[in-house]
Amino acid sequence: MSTELETRAKAVKEYEVRCYQICFYILQNEAKALQAALACVEALLLNDSFFKMQVNEQQEAVRKASIRYSLKQA
Repeated sequence: MSTELETRAKAVKEYEVRCYQICFYILQNEAKALQAALACVEALLLNDSFFKMQVNEQQEAVRKASIRYSLKQA
């Protein structure tokens, strides 16, 4: 794994649980919440601008992405 990818993975890992919590709250279904959270985490990993944001902006981006991917699973 490249250094940049490791750095990105570590940064996104901090938001994994929060992402799942939001997805589960919306969907009330473990399987759908897991799918939505995985899609959300993948999207965040691929989003270059996410890694240039301040922590509070990242938290808001995670919240919005979690909602967006939850709605796609609903």
